[in-house]
Amino acid sequence: MKTSRKNSCGLWDVKRLVWRQVGLVLFAAARSVVFSASEAQGQNGVWTTVAPMPEANAGLTAAEIGGKLYVAGSFLADHSAGVHAYVYDPVSNMWSGITDAPSPYVAYAAGAAVGGRFYVIGGCQSEPSTGPDCGIGSTNAVEVYDPSTNAWSSGPAMPTARNNATARVINGKIYVAGGGLPCGNNVTNVLEVFDRTAGTWVEKSPEPTARQDATGAVINGKFYVAGGWDGSTHTPYDKLEIYDPGTDTWTEGAPLPIPTFGLTGMGAAANGLFYVVGGVQGNALVNTVYAYDPSADKWTNVAPIPLADGVYIRGVAAVNGVIYVAGGYSAGGPIASVEAFYSSLQAVLEYVLSLAGNLVSSRVLNQRQGRSLAVKLQEAIGHLNGGNNHAAAGEIQAFLNEVNSLVDAGILTSAQAATLTGPAQVALAGFSPNRGTGS
Repeated sequence: MKTSRKNSCGLWDVKRLVWRQVGLVLFAAARSVVFSASEAQGQNGVWTTVAPMPEANAGLTAAEIGGKLYVAGSFLADHSAGVHAYVYDPVSNMWSGITDAPSPYVAYAAGAAVGGRFYVIGGCQSEPSTGPDCGIGSTNAVEVYDPSTNAWSSGPAMPTARNNATARVINGKIYVAGGGLPCGNNVTNVLEVFDRTAGTWVEKSPEPTARQDATGAVINGKFYVAGGWDGSTHTPYDKLEIYDPGTDTWTEGAPLPIPTFGLTGMGAAANGLFYVVGGVQGNALVNTVYAYDPSADKWTNVAPIPLADGVYIRGVAAVNGVIYVAGGYSAGGPIASVEAFYSSLQAVLEYVLSLAGNLVSSRVLNQRQGRSLAVKLQEAIGHLNGGNNHAAAGEIQAFLNEVNSLVDAGILTSAQAATLTGPAQVALAGFSPNRGTGS
């Protein structure tokens, strides 16, 4: 089914239905703690809370470009769709505003990055006068942000106007699967592919399951799509469907442990696994996180996201192997909190090691200072792999002490030090006193 660029169809109540079902209450306050550790640590992953977004947002889309997280397209606290867009720099742990998106009142768009540009595709159009969500209708607009010029431009319109679709990049092309059609009462299984070099859209084999609010990831050149629901029947799905662009065919993988929807933007690939974060199960928001291993065709529960009330429809993307989860709905409204997921304690330490290297590259630290910090982190990783957690903790503590001494000497600012000490302290907290051996 093909639809026009914009369709006026009255109030769209899919998300309001979800809010009524889960009996949500107002969110108390946006999290302001920078780098706090999740209670769930270790081999099942490690969560940290990083700097919050400048404003509460939900229904936004996200993508990684040049080691930074870009987000755009969202609903604000009054349920109107916003125009503000932001970029997060993990090195400085800071958010900055970028040029506002040109199409106002668009949220629940699909997002992807290719060729150094951020593509925001389709979505819902709404404003306070028409009510929440798709009060104006769905769009097939494609807006393109170029970080080098801090400017937006319009790309070729997607053939099918839709919202809550799933978009990912394979070999420089953007694949957009499924989504909700205008009014939110119908779903589609269409798969359309954008070739930015040719500037054209091509329709490919449709998904076996028509759905919206699913999420996806690309691993080894294949497009994985999981969860979602049929908005017309309110039927949630546990299905995992896998698209192979080489054969233009879909196959089925192991289903999610529990049917889950509200997953728009809630998945990412890291370290060869497909992570699905939060969503709605039955009548409740959840903070569950699943990891799918394609080689074993198996889902595993990993550390839950540290939001006790659960969360859905957030901006999610992997940056240098770390999965960042921004904004979203929790406890009745949009939130500003941002969490980062590391697949293991070693991944945390490797991330800190890369941050220290960045400080050397930018000449904040000299080679000797950088090498001294790196040796302690490398020793900690070695002890961790050898099962000597006590010794690993000692190396991390020595690293923290040295960073503090660099602050005292005026070499590092407190903000620069915090980017190193925050995740390092998370790693330190992950070592239980009774794990591993002493030294």
